[in-house]
Amino acid sequence: MNKHVEVEAKFSVSQSTTIPDLTEIHGVTGINGSEVHHLSAVYFDTDDLRLTRARITLRRRTGGNDAGWHIKFPGAFGRTEIHGALDAPGAGEDTPPTTVLGHVRALLRGRSLQPIAQVDNERHVSYLSNDLGDTVGEFCDDHVSTVSHLPGGVRQQWREWEFELSEHISTQEAGWDLLQSATTQLTSAGAF
Repeated sequence: MNKHVEVEAKFSVSQSTTIPDLTEIHGVTGINGSEVHHLSAVYFDTDDLRLTRARITLRRRTGGNDAGWHIKFPGAFGRTEIHGALDAPGAGEDTPPTTVLGHVRALLRGRSLQPIAQVDNERHVSYLSNDLGDTVGEFCDDHVSTVSHLPGGVRQQWREWEFELSEHISTQEAGWDLLQSATTQLTSAGAF
């Protein structure tokens, strides 16, 4: 099981919005490579949406660099994410690993978890580096489609951008400056 603080900003964009020059973001001098991932995540909650009301997300995701069970808790600056492997003890297709489930057991109060949504994403990732060649962040151009499993749920599709700080810089002032510069650059390109 892994735990880290995730600091990111998400932006809505139209299908035709052009990605700006990412090296114009203050602190970014290059791109260390790019990849395309096909991600599929099923989100879980109780029938009365206890986790959602507490701003906690629980998902099982396949594809990409961090396939597994993820639980995210709100925080003052970023979100705390706990990650468990798909094959961790107690894990199943619709059952989180024991170590992940333990973090929300008191909130669940014996209620069972059920799938509430599926999110599929074609993610185009660019790894952004500083003048030392260190990766300082990721820019993601996401093409998302969702299906809600809640009563009256619908299918939706959209495009969004995500800018996430690398963990080693996420709690530093330089990380905050980088995130602010990225926000300025991306909104200037048409994101909102």
